[in-house]
Amino acid sequence: MGKASRRRAERGTVGRRPGRPDVTLRPLTSDDITVASEILRAGDVLPKDMPRYLGHSPTTENGFAFGTAAVVEGALIGVVVAQGVRLDLAIDLSGGVGLVDGLAVDQAFRGVGIGSLLLEDTVQRFQSLGHRGVIAQLAAGRSELVTFYTRHGWSVGLPGQGAVLATDEGPVAVMENAAARVARLALVYGSRSPFV
Repeated sequence: MGKASRRRAERGTVGRRPGRPDVTLRPLTSDDITVASEILRAGDVLPKDMPRYLGHSPTTENGFAFGTAAVVEGALIGVVVAQGVRLDLAIDLSGGVGLVDGLAVDQAFRGVGIGSLLLEDTVQRFQSLGHRGVIAQLAAGRSELVTFYTRHGWSVGLPGQGAVLATDEGPVAVMENAAARVARLALVYGSRSPFV
């Protein structure tokens, strides 16, 4: 992203590209929960506890959770909800791994780059928090998601493969849902990569 695009993104306004309406990215608010939930459900995404994703103030207390709304002319047309990966084990992920819990765009606005804006913004937020990588579980049977994530530089595994995270205690497998694929993106490389 260039300096001018970054400034527009910091102000919350993301410019136009051919075929894409003027889109504003802003923190998810409590007024957005109903519409955001509908958009996510239509995209086969069912995150729980939507209130935890409100705003752009990820902290250790809320699991680094945040939500971003894509808005066109005041209408919510896309949403991403994300958080830091929390293992239910006494394992240090030192540097952290982000998890895209859900990303979806209203059917009428798909294919014009709004999902890309949301994904790029999310990756930048995780980078600024010092996370070393990001993962996303792709809805089963949604082959277009494989194309979407690989187009953005992510690696996508086979159904049921999950992801293997490098921890101080050794490798830990996560997200081994038999029907779903996991996409992953390293934000650092070499020995600091969070993936095995």
